[in-house]
Amino acid sequence: MNNKILIAVDNCFLSPTNPIATADQRDLEALAIKVVAMPIVQQAKLQLKSDRRLSRGATSITKTTREIMREKTAMQLKDKIVIVTGSTKGIGAKIASVFAAEGARVVVTGRSTDAGSKVVAQIRAAGGEAEFIAADIGSEDGVRQLLGATIARFGGVDILVNNAAAVEYIGQGGDKRVTELDTKDFDYIMKVGLYAPFWLCKHAIPEMQKRGGGAIVNISSLASTHGLPGTPAYSCSKAALNGLTRQIAVDYAKDNIRSNCIVVGFILSGDVADLFKGNAAFSEALNGALLSRRSGETGDIANAALFLAAEQNLYVNGVCLPVDGGIQARSTLPDFSALLGQLPRNQ
Repeated sequence: MNNKILIAVDNCFLSPTNPIATADQRDLEALAIKVVAMPIVQQAKLQLKSDRRLSRGATSITKTTREIMREKTAMQLKDKIVIVTGSTKGIGAKIASVFAAEGARVVVTGRSTDAGSKVVAQIRAAGGEAEFIAADIGSEDGVRQLLGATIARFGGVDILVNNAAAVEYIGQGGDKRVTELDTKDFDYIMKVGLYAPFWLCKHAIPEMQKRGGGAIVNISSLASTHGLPGTPAYSCSKAALNGLTRQIAVDYAKDNIRSNCIVVGFILSGDVADLFKGNAAFSEALNGALLSRRSGETGDIANAALFLAAEQNLYVNGVCLPVDGGIQARSTLPDFSALLGQLPRNQ
């Protein structure tokens, strides 16, 4: 919530006639306040009563009403410097947008300048701060250049989101069954999916240490825990990324650096969304497998990444968080409860 709304909430609360509860709404912002800020105002009123009671006989008072309201409306990533790899489209682009909306200064990165510039333009149009830095993270030199450009532009790194993966390469047949998989294809998929996050963490962590801490969010996959047909290289890269996530958490917790990952389920975005949504049989089967009863969206992952990155959640570290619509919670075995009901009961 921006400062305009915060000021408006202050004014409404302090007004003796409390215009927030009247029908005299002068503009859309007042209407937004009525919907968004009313719970904050109500809590503030209760706190104010408590403050007044305490002030009669106590030498100190708990948080003031204004402090409570400011905490409730503060941006979660205000002025944090964030790198999101693979953020020119899809999940990465959504993470960049959500983080920017929470006050982060975001580095959008990838190989396509046109796509990256569009993401940056959208973020800026919404009032956020972002910069596109072209990078090929398939080599350690490319990673060094990305970190160097980020530091030159923003002065450091607070949060790293390792989202990039060789999805297009895999989709074009780069990943196959083990007996059919070429070593160079396996090597490329591992470089983008595992080596790149390793290099990025290796070079970003010292910058986080200089700033007193930071957060790493790795984007993993259901393929890291469940076999998916014909994806041995991708599955290996994501399973290893889960292990790397935990190890960094263990080794750098003392430096106030947290490391978590998101185990992503089936997310529909871009061309993939059009392809699968157009297939009624597949959509029905997929939704039937999900406890959420709907397909995942990029916003689901972005919101989870925000949770893991935000300082409010410092107690969360070394976690591999499934965001998959509940697909891992359900067994793939057929329902045999009726058969069990036919067994004779013990007397």
